[in-house]
Formats: sequence, structure tokens, C-alpha cells
Amino acid sequence: DLDRPDVVLMAMTEIILHFNSEEKKNQTTNLRRAFATEIIPSFFTYAVGNLNMLCKEALELCAMCLELVPTGGSAPLISIAIHTDDSLYLHPATAWLPPLRELASYCATCLTSSSSDEGLVSLSQQILRSMSCAVFTDWRDGSSLLTLTDGFFKALMPVATSQIRRFISTLNVGGMLHRDDILMLEHAIAMAVNIFERNDLFVGSYVYNNMDIFISLAAVAKEFKNRMVATGQVGENNILGKLLHLFYVVGERGVPPPPLPGSYLQDGGSNPQPPEDPIRTTIVDLILSVTVTYLDTIVETAHLAEENYDLSREGFLLNLDSVLTPMAEMLFSEVVDVLSVVDAYLSRTLAMQSACVSLKSGNPNGTPDQAILNELDYLAVSAYNGASISTQVGVMLVTRLVLSRLSILISLIGLAVKLRSGRGHRLGSEDRLADQSLALEVMHFIANFISPDHNITDMMLQCMTIGDEGQPQGDGMGGPSFSNSSANAMNQLHLPILRSLIYFCSCLHDTWISKQPQFLEITAELLSFSLIDHGDCFSLASDANLLVRRLLEEHTALTALQGVRHIIEEHWNCNIMLTRNDFTATDPDARKLRSRTLTNIVKLSEARADVQLQQFIPQLVSLLTVEKDLELFIEDVTSICDGLTYAVSLYAIVNMLVDQKQAIINALSAIPNSTEDRTRIFTKFIKCWSMVCMNCYKLLESDNVHECLWIFASFCFDSLSHVIEDLKARFAPSIEAGRCLIPEQVFFDSCSLIMNTLKGRWCNVGVMMYYGDYTAVNTMGLVIELIVATPVQVLMSDFERSPIVFSAIHSAITASKDFTKRIRLLNAWTDLVPFLMKCMGYRFYDLIASCLLILLNDPTVLIPSVLVSGICSVALVTLTTSPLNEHEVLNLCEILISCHRREANRCEKEFEAMLDTASAYHRVRVRSFLTLLRSGAENAAAQYIEIFGTESTVVTIAGW
Repeated sequence: DLDRPDVVLMAMTEIILHFNSEEKKNQTTNLRRAFATEIIPSFFTYAVGNLNMLCKEALELCAMCLELVPTGGSAPLISIAIHTDDSLYLHPATAWLPPLRELASYCATCLTSSSSDEGLVSLSQQILRSMSCAVFTDWRDGSSLLTLTDGFFKALMPVATSQIRRFISTLNVGGMLHRDDILMLEHAIAMAVNIFERNDLFVGSYVYNNMDIFISLAAVAKEFKNRMVATGQVGENNILGKLLHLFYVVGERGVPPPPLPGSYLQDGGSNPQPPEDPIRTTIVDLILSVTVTYLDTIVETAHLAEENYDLSREGFLLNLDSVLTPMAEMLFSEVVDVLSVVDAYLSRTLAMQSACVSLKSGNPNGTPDQAILNELDYLAVSAYNGASISTQVGVMLVTRLVLSRLSILISLIGLAVKLRSGRGHRLGSEDRLADQSLALEVMHFIANFISPDHNITDMMLQCMTIGDEGQPQGDGMGGPSFSNSSANAMNQLHLPILRSLIYFCSCLHDTWISKQPQFLEITAELLSFSLIDHGDCFSLASDANLLVRRLLEEHTALTALQGVRHIIEEHWNCNIMLTRNDFTATDPDARKLRSRTLTNIVKLSEARADVQLQQFIPQLVSLLTVEKDLELFIEDVTSICDGLTYAVSLYAIVNMLVDQKQAIINALSAIPNSTEDRTRIFTKFIKCWSMVCMNCYKLLESDNVHECLWIFASFCFDSLSHVIEDLKARFAPSIEAGRCLIPEQVFFDSCSLIMNTLKGRWCNVGVMMYYGDYTAVNTMGLVIELIVATPVQVLMSDFERSPIVFSAIHSAITASKDFTKRIRLLNAWTDLVPFLMKCMGYRFYDLIASCLLILLNDPTVLIPSVLVSGICSVALVTLTTSPLNEHEVLNLCEILISCHRREANRCEKEFEAMLDTASAYHRVRVRSFLTLLRSGAENAAAQYIEIFGTESTVVTIAGW
């Protein structure tokens, strides 16, 4: 009803949401362009036309249009520009620009009107920010487009300007800043940045005409810094970082480069120096001022930030990234020399750290410079209310401050190198960021800091917070420990500095610096110190594991270093707390970290020629036979298998499992009878067995003569049967409709085990059955029972794991003749056919078609005639409507031929029914294949492909 704008707006909203969801499924390829260039702009124009009548509803639809407009058809294939917010590509400009101008004016009014509620203000800010990202494309007259879009952004920029001026006036009159004021400034800065990044020519004139704004913003930055340092609140780092990013964009796009030196006539002579531009000098000074303000803020509040974030989790480093990125990109600036500022900061902080070490050790030969001592004393007095470095407590307190500052600077330099490398800058010896003044200076510090005598390193790391005074064994800065000892030395260590060193090495792992032997030696020693001495600290061990994984991908030479050998040896000797057998942590994250650590140690050992996995076996066996910890044993076997790369190592694991078969059976029998415990352990157990079988499939491609492999395969089948029976008895009676009979993870791992066992050449099921071992048959019968009982929609909705199920079925169908014959006696194939038909009707997989084709061509498999016609119908619809490759088309054609061979009359009726309902586009295809079937042509599939190809461009069987 067009007389009801509220109903029309609601309908438009539903249409946009529907098309957006369909586009995400890649099902509207042919409609996307029309949707983006015709439907969305018309909806947007209608919504703008109803702003006065239905303000909120119209604004919501406008915001949705801008948020959900598809960009695939209009965005450039390659873009070298780096933008803070993603660009919004609008086409055609003639349809978008008029309503955009009207909407911008309306939103600006909402922002300044005192009667606007919070919801309207928020919507207006969101819309204006989206508008500032607009890029108009496909205009025939480029000059006209440039003129119109330039005019649009010049009209949009005053909105951001007025919001900034409004904030400055609020601050100048001494008003209390609220959250809404901060958000207003944040949105205004984001708008300005987006406009500047897309309109380079506009930036310079704006800066020169609005210099007072930038002078005021520089003062705002200092005010924010003073508030944070005075109050100890670091929450305003975010807005301060956005301010710095604005000045960075202004410097890169709005400040002209200095004039080249040349000859300038002055007083009849020659002067090689170019004249100074006072406005350029002013803006450069402002950029440097804001940069130094931000650097001072993050350095001076480093210890406060550590108290405000959970140091025990990876989120601390993510926060560090967001805080340091604005400063890191300033190091690229060619307008201001920020490198010298950071270099001076680093040198002074390193000198202060060295002075702290001398004061703690009482070394008379290392007496620090008096100026450094005075600065340390000032730090202690100002930060800790009168503390002095003349006392041991004062030294420990100020050590914490210095290490906190040093961690920020080291992380900053590492992130800058990483960003510069990622943005296409080739780091070379000529790059100041990578020379000895910064990155290599940090590496030299790490080399001296991580001493071969780890006790010395621990001494340098020791510090104290206010909460530690009088309690030197308290929590300190170490973060949570896996050790139950309250006197753990880690609790006194400064964790952030260690994490920053690992973060620094992680940032440099794929740059030219990492190719230096010194880098790998330093990194190996740092990893050794972190994992061996302080592996019980969750966050530190987590960072170390991440670094190991990255380095293994890039640097195989790492494994040859002594520090890596030391890690492996300490694991053998049970000296790494995280991988020892007395590990008692129950926290899931801690157990996952142990698993990752063990996997990485195995990968390191597999890469070394002088290390064999047999040396890991005694510790594993002890877990099972001495500690009686089956769950941890299972987790460790899984972790080790995840890191294996050689067959000889896998044989060591399989032999161990076969030797400990009875111990494993006894341990399984001793699991508590509670459903929760048995489900948890059985889930891990089947996952472990599946992982071992997968490794056998990958690493033992042509080896099936070892008796231990047959014994292990039989053990796997027997264990799987036991687990399925147990879990099915517990879950099946109370299972909800539409759910799997057992936990889904166990179900998919069971199918993976079957697939890797029957499909791999390492396990000859035929030989096992020849010697009277029929465990594989019984287990496969149970698995097929689980498969056919699983709702089709549940299985097919799992895109990643459902192919494993069909691969397991295919492996069973194509196994030895004796095996498939005995499975048929269980009536399993007959139950499987209707299930496969339903699955193919839900979503096509070539594996499903292959399984059906094999079963259809097997005369011993009894398939009811109704089922044959159903398969024919599903295959026909799939063939004529779905985009397929040649092999998939051949499979479907063969299915149709096999169905026709079994039930010719019923199948032809399915064809005739399809001809009655299909569109003309599809009727041609259906009739053509029916003619080929009736003619009995042997190469019917090839003829069909020759005529129609392999892809249908219309994906619905009936015309719209």
C-alpha cells in the first residue's frame, strides 16, 4: 500500500535483508548488479523523501542501505590505497548524490538540534561516517564526476568541523566531558580522516584555512595526556590514538614536501636555502607535538595499563597492538622526524634499566651516571608517593616502571617494522627503522638481557608493585602460575617485558632481519628461557608457542640451534613444568596450551637429525602406568601425533600403543560411571585414535606388512565399538528429535577413523578377516546405524565435516569384496540408499553420487522401485540446475542410466513430470536426456555434455 509509507519502509527493509542474506550465499550473482545499481538507490531515495514524516524508520533504512550495499560489481579489482575505514562504492552517482546531499543536511541538523534524542544522534553519526567513505564509480564524464563529488565532500566536511569545534568549546569553558562528547569527537575525527584519505587535493586547502582547529586539537591531546597521567585512567588512549592518526593523515596528504634546495636571489646574491613557509612549519610542529604527546602518554602510563588489562591472556597483546599502531605508523612519516624521538627515548630507557641492574646488584664498578640516578629518583618519588632509590624497595619499585616503559618501546619498534614490511616497504640496511639505531639495538639488548645464566636474567627481571611491599612473594607482575607453590619466583618477575621481547621477535620473523644468524640465536635462547624457566606462566608460554609456530614455517635453521636442543632435552628430563607428568591444571585453556607446547616440541625434534621420538615414549608410558592419568595420556598422544612428520616416529607411537593395549583397556574400564566423565574422556579417546589413523594414512602409504599395524587397527575398531555402544546407551533414550544419537564430535571422529583405516593401504582389512578378525565389520555396522539415524539437515548443515562421513561410506563400499559382502548381510546398504538420496537432494556432493552409483550398479543390493524413481528425480533436478564439473555431470548421468536400467517406466514418468512443470530453459535439457536414454546410446553422458556443457545458469527448476 503506497499510501502507507511506514508499511513500504518495513517492506523495503525486509527485501534488503533478504537479498543481503542471499548474496552471502553467492546465490544472487546475476541479480547483484541490478540490486546495487537500481533497487538500493531507489529504496534509499524513497527513505530520504520520508525523513520528515517517519524520521527514525527512514534513517534506519538509509543506514541499512549504506551498510549493506553490495560492492562486488563496482569495487576495483586491485586497490593500492590503504584506508582506515573500508570504502563504500556507489554506482551510479546520478542516483546516489542528490539524496545523499539531502540526507547529509538532515543528519547535520539532528546533531545540532537539542530536541534530537540519543538514538537519532547515534544513527546520524553512523550515516555521516558511512557517507565519508563513499566512492562514486562508472561516470562517463570524469571531470563532471570530480566536480560533483568534490562539492559533496566539501559540503560534508563542515559537519565534522562543527562537531570538532563544539567539543573544543566544551573543553575550553571547563565543562565536564561526558561519554557522548568523546564519541562526538571520535566520529568527527573518523569523518575527517575518511574524507582526507579519498580526496588528497582537498586536504591542503582545508588545513591552511582551518589552522586554528589543528592548534586547538594539539592542545586537546595535551589535556587528555594530563588527565590520564594525573588520574591513572588509561581509557582515553583510544581517542588520543585517533587524534594522532588524524595528524598522520594530514602530514602525509596535506603538508607539501619542502622545496628542493636551489639558487634563490637575495640582495643580488645567491642563497642555496629555500625560503621557509610559516604555515607549513606550524603544521609540522603541531604534528610533532601531538606525536610526542602520544608517545609520552603511552610510555608514562605503561605501568598503569598493565594493571588495567589481564596480563594472563592474549588480549593484553591485542590491546597493545591497538595502542601502538597510531604511533608505529608515525615512524613512516616523511614530514616529521619521529625516529630520532623514539631513538632518544629508547637510549635513555636502556640506560635507566642498566642503572637499575647496578643498583640491585650493588656492583660498585657499574655505578650509573648521576643524571640517570636523578631521573630514577624523580620517577620513584612522582609515581610512588615519596619512594626513593636509596632503599631496596624503592629500587624494586622503580625497576618496574623502567621495565614497563621499555616493554612499550620494544613492542612499538617491532610493530613498526612489521607494519612497514606489510605495507610493501622493503626493509633493507639503508632503512633507518631497521638499522642499528632501533631494531638491531633492541636485538643487542635482548642478547645481553637473556643471559646464558638464567639466574642473572631473573635478577634483572625482579621488581615490585605497591601491593608487593612487605610481601616479596606475592602476586607481583608475573601473572597466574600453574604451580601451586606460593613461593614461585615467577611471581616476582616483570612479565610484560618478557612478553614484549617475544612480541618483538614475532613481528620480525618474516623480515630481512630474521635472516640474520644473530636473530635466530637470540630467539632460540629467549624461547628456551621462557618455556624452561617460566613455562608455568600461561601467557608467556602461549606467546612462546605462537612464535615457535611462526618460526617453524619460515626458518628451518632454527631447529639446529643449541637453545632448541636445550628445550627438547629438558622435556625428556621432565624439567619443563608445562609438559611434566605431574601437570594438574584443570583449566581447559591451560590443557590446550600444554598440548600446543608438546606439539611444537615434537615438530622441533622431528626437524633435528640427532633426535628420535623414542626418547619421548618413557614419559608417555609413565603417565598411563604410574600416574594412572588416562585423560592426560590421551591428550599427549594426540598432541604428539599432531607434530609427527616421519614414519619411523609414527611406528614408535603405534608400537607403544600396542604394547600398552591392556593398560589402556584397564584404564578405560576404570573411568567413573558418570555420563559427564565418560563422555569427556571417550570424546578425547576417539579423537586420539582418529588422529593416529590419519597419520598412518598419510605417512604409511604403502606399508601393510607389519603385524603391529593390524593389531592396532583391530584395537581401534574394538575400542570404537565399545565407545559407541556405551554412549548410545546413555544418550539415545533421552536424545531430542533432530539430534545425533551420540555427541557430534565422537560421530565425526568415528567416521574419520573408518575413512583413514579402510581407505589407507597401511591396514589390510581383507587380511584381518582372513585370520578371523571381524571387528571392522561389526564396527562399520554400528557406524552406518549412526549415520542413517542422523537427521539429514544436521549432517548437511556442517559444511566442513559432512564430507568426512561420505568419504567413510565410500571407503566402506569400495573396500574388499568379503568386507562389503558381510556388511550387506547386516542389511546396511539397503538402509543407506534412502539416506544418501535425501542428502543429495539437500546439497550435492560428488562423493554422494559416487556412493549411489556403486550401490545402484550392484545387483545384490535390493533397492525398492519407489526409491529408484526418487533417486532418478533428485539426480535429474541436480543435473539440469546445478553448476557442476565434468566428472560430476558424468556421475549424475550414469546414475540416471542405472536408474533407467532398473526401473525404466518409473524413471520415464519422472522425466515426463519434470517436463510438465519446468521452464522452457530446463525442458530442453530434460527432453534431450530422455531421448538419449530411450535410444540406448552408450555415450549418452558425453553427448549431453557436448550439447549443454557442464553448467546451468538458471538455478531454479520453475520460471518466475
